[in-house]
Amino acid sequence: METDDGTELVRSGMQGERMLVSGGLLYFAATDDSAGLELWKSYGTPDGTVRVKDINPGMGDGITSNIVDFGGDLYFGADDGINGSEPWKSDGTDEGTVLLRHINDNGDSFAEHFTVSGGTLYFSAFDETNGGELWKSDGTPGGTMLVEDIRTGPLWSSIHGLVDVGGTLFFSADDGINGREWWVSDGTLAGTMLVRDINPGGSN
Repeated sequence: METDDGTELVRSGMQGERMLVSGGLLYFAATDDSAGLELWKSYGTPDGTVRVKDINPGMGDGITSNIVDFGGDLYFGADDGINGSEPWKSDGTDEGTVLLRHINDNGDSFAEHFTVSGGTLYFSAFDETNGGELWKSDGTPGGTMLVEDIRTGPLWSSIHGLVDVGGTLFFSADDGINGREWWVSDGTLAGTMLVRDINPGGSN
């Protein structure tokens, strides 16, 4: 039962958001008077609430997307002030919080919309060859790759609304022909397809 006596401030002087539980700890993005939006963790006590890593040193924001648990590690978009916004992973320690893969060599990949489906991590990201598209990862740099160039060439397919339904990924995308429609993917090229052109010739 919740009581007034059992409700207390864990730590003051900070603003927190994007919370999730992993490995029995609360993780969240927060900013305080010495750093921008960064990854924090908490055991539920003031002394046990600490910043995991100052990814973008100083007052620049490190965390740039949502945060998800995949295989016991955390995955999210982050900007270290050098490589731009890219996919990162963390085991909850400073030294274990690292760039997963530098996707766009010439700037931000804008990695975001991290979602786990069917044992695979999915997210959207941009590179100058394929534009903004659907990517997947097994948690390793070599296993982080483009699923499909839905809108062929460097244009964005505007990936949004990633959601897992029974182990299958659904999302909205614009292939440049059918407008924004619902797509499905099992992580393979052959298994990534338009569900239905709900508004033929238009945009949804």
